[in-house]
Amino acid sequence: MAVVGTEEKIEFIRHLENAVVSEIPGTATFECELSRPNVKVQWMKGNKPILPDHKYDIKMDGAVHRLVIRDVTGSDDISEYSATVRGLTSKASLDLQGETMLLIGISHLRYDARDSTVTGTCSDIPNIYYLSFRRQLDRL
Repeated sequence: MAVVGTEEKIEFIRHLENAVVSEIPGTATFECELSRPNVKVQWMKGNKPILPDHKYDIKMDGAVHRLVIRDVTGSDDISEYSATVRGLTSKASLDLQGETMLLIGISHLRYDARDSTVTGTCSDIPNIYYLSFRRQLDRL
């Protein structure tokens, strides 16, 4: 007599946790752990599947699953990320935070510490500047 359908139950031992990137460009890592090793998970960004490429590195080390997001640069990366296995899902968010700003298409920048303002001139050729300030800027 054969036993059919005796698959061991899988659970998340450790769920995904929110990630915050404070420097641009940056790297974010999501990690979770399952109750069984060597079981493949499906990674998602919002409702779209993630496949490994130059941006996303997907790793499995036994029961630990890791998604590394390289070159985090802005709003395109801010999203809910999830790992799904056999109907179970763990979710977490990626956010940008901190004192780093990305300014595109601006040249001849000048920062005035007296009132925390930045002034600049737009150019025809986009230039990219990564600036960090100790004080939060309200407006540009």
